[in-house]
Amino acid sequence: MLIAQWVSTVMSAGLVALLGLAYGQSRTPAWARLLTWPAVGAIAIAVVQNGSRGGFLALAAGIAALTLGGRSLGVRIRNGVVLLVAFGFLGWTTFQSEGMRNRLLQSAETGFMAGRERIYPTAVRMILERPLTGWGPVNNMYQLGNRLPEQHVPRRDTHNLVLEVGTSTGFLGLLPFFVGTCLCLVDAWRARRTIEGTLPFAILMVMLVSNMSGNWIATPLLWLAFAYALAGGRRPALAT
Repeated sequence: MLIAQWVSTVMSAGLVALLGLAYGQSRTPAWARLLTWPAVGAIAIAVVQNGSRGGFLALAAGIAALTLGGRSLGVRIRNGVVLLVAFGFLGWTTFQSEGMRNRLLQSAETGFMAGRERIYPTAVRMILERPLTGWGPVNNMYQLGNRLPEQHVPRRDTHNLVLEVGTSTGFLGLLPFFVGTCLCLVDAWRARRTIEGTLPFAILMVMLVSNMSGNWIATPLLWLAFAYALAGGRRPALAT
């Protein structure tokens, strides 16, 4: 299901970008905002029907992040209405999709997470065994595969960005990666006062939430989100 989650992540980032260009930034024409909604609805339906719970949560987080901007009460009310409409549509679409509905109920009732319930504790134990330098990139996947019950699979992905960095590089790599991510989050938050609006923060939230149940450290989209966050925070603030 990693491929399904990645497809959902890309579509979620695209949907959030559309909404961000229409509502997250300033001075967007009204006609452009109206034209956004048919495309947003089509992408949202595709994300839900894809069946990825991680991609669905990433989309919800990105939409919620878009509404955190607004320098006036009217803009905040508008953003709240957009959030309610978007979440209402997502909820309705999820209820109509039997596959997504059953997967969410299965996770809530049984705790089943497509093998992640076994992968995560095993990856944590690997970090504790080699906390300083880790097991090395790629080799960490083979080590993880050898420790899991599915012996017919030679290697397994950690399905989590933090666990991937921790098992491959230990705290020597995890600490600077954490600091860098925090700096990106700070700059993305600062971008709310610039012409970029909440879009850098929302795109970054999509990628970070998706990476909690997937591992996209080698994908350009994650690093593009980091770069966009840093660049957005360094744009000049709009005049009040």
